[in-house]
Amino acid sequence: MCGAYCAVRAMERASVKWLMLAVAALGFAFLANMLEGLMVAPAFGLAYLLVAPTSSRPYLAGSTDNNFMNLVIGYNGLARILGREQAGAPGAAAPPEGLQQHGGFGGFGRQDPGITELFTG
Repeated sequence: MCGAYCAVRAMERASVKWLMLAVAALGFAFLANMLEGLMVAPAFGLAYLLVAPTSSRPYLAGSTDNNFMNLVIGYNGLARILGREQAGAPGAAAPPEGLQQHGGFGGFGRQDPGITELFTG
């Protein structure tokens, strides 16, 4: 009962303090009734992961808008064929003055953008 109360309080604000109190309560329940005290631990953990307002994470795989399909179709698809570093990404910077960009994806030697890049050495 005490563990459930602490887990609910932890989920309200993503509070580490209340989460640790819930874990401590489950530890005491384990000492009292062995495995019966820990049977609810997976449910508490899953509920916390789904409900708690945790901090934000970085965008997916370096995408500019956290959209998986834009990453698949744009950056890893059309952008590589067309030779653009970011597929029309807003805020994509131009290369500095005096530097020429060849293909935008590194590699050795000069790379010409386009579909023929797939079939040349």
